[in-house]
Amino acid sequence: MIKTISFFLLILLCSTRTFCTADDNLSFSPLQLDVLVKEVIQRNPNLDATRLRIQAAHEVVHRVQVLDDPQVMISSDQNKFHKTSDFFPMMSYEVSQAIPFPGKLRLKGEIAKQVMRQQQSINITTYRELIRQTKLLYYQLYTNDVSLRINVENAGLVNALIEDGMALYRSGKGEYAEIIKMQLELQILEEQRLMLESEKVMFQSMLNALLNRSPTEPLGKPMASFSKQFNLSFYQAESIALASRSELHRMQAMVMEQEKMAQLARRNYYPDFIVGAAYERMNNNFDGHVDDAWMLKVGFNLPIWIPEKQAREVREARANAFANQKELEGMQAMISGKLKELLAKLKSTEDKISLYRDGILPKVKEAFSALLSSYRSGEGKFLLLLDTWRQAFNAELEYERFLSEREITIAELERAMGMTLEEVLCDYMMR
Repeated sequence: MIKTISFFLLILLCSTRTFCTADDNLSFSPLQLDVLVKEVIQRNPNLDATRLRIQAAHEVVHRVQVLDDPQVMISSDQNKFHKTSDFFPMMSYEVSQAIPFPGKLRLKGEIAKQVMRQQQSINITTYRELIRQTKLLYYQLYTNDVSLRINVENAGLVNALIEDGMALYRSGKGEYAEIIKMQLELQILEEQRLMLESEKVMFQSMLNALLNRSPTEPLGKPMASFSKQFNLSFYQAESIALASRSELHRMQAMVMEQEKMAQLARRNYYPDFIVGAAYERMNNNFDGHVDDAWMLKVGFNLPIWIPEKQAREVREARANAFANQKELEGMQAMISGKLKELLAKLKSTEDKISLYRDGILPKVKEAFSALLSSYRSGEGKFLLLLDTWRQAFNAELEYERFLSEREITIAELERAMGMTLEEVLCDYMMR
């Protein structure tokens, strides 16, 4: 009995670990960007919705190319208006089928295919947008985490300076106003910490929303994950975007849909047909003799309102096609402008990173270290030390912010091109 219970407990434990593996990857530190993106793609319900719409559109493609159901009619005439009539009562059976003019069903299928292409493009757009949002929130959370760390470190440094100031004040080499000033700086750091803690909750809840989890679910600390330097010209980025951007594919499908609708409207200039067969069974009222009759029927509609109906359908579809084409051209121009802006922003951010890493940060830290040593010896100027500390504090924050800003800009660039940076670089390496 004990062995049986232990066996079931072991199975339950293994099952629990299996179900919790994905959440453990998100809850435990460090939180990796590639794992987070993968989980968002697997969990987000918006992608499931777009996939189902594609499935529904796929069914339409086949459905609209099938003939309408045939019509069956059964009638009975038992009325005897004339008792001397030879052929009463009578039973009749009729089957008829509507047949559109040749080419109409094919065009309906092609129109449905363009609608399905639009849904496929929406699916890709949703996929790319989820990646962009995930990366954006990830690096915002990373910046927040680094800012909190720098805040805590500087709060410890300010506490140490307060103790140094108290020691100098007791020895007669310092002023009490300097201590008050540092305590005020400590309060400002505390205020900033509270604001950062609030932002952290917001970023985590937004990421949990993308993951389709409860807003209060824990997330691990994001690790530093920065892209390597790469060379990508505007013309390369533009050619990639014009070929890969899913929104452009969707608008191209919308143009093609309207062109096919114009072709279908022109087919409506010609009649549709109705073919049928009928069987009649007639009973002779005098001798009970039964006579049968077979009939074939062919009918068609008369499109006599072409100038007022079908011709207007053609003009309507053509106007919509031209409108979609103009919107397509406008989006192409907008994408080109966005790429130019993002590449310029990326270059500017990389220059700032180099400036802070190689120039500002080392110099301001060196200056602060020297001034701190002088102040602790009772010879340095407090206001100069305080000003240099603020410069060092802000410089470190700015440097980390620029690192994250570069990754966010790359994510926006990937979204504008319609391909990830890895896909772009791999594509160019294969050429």
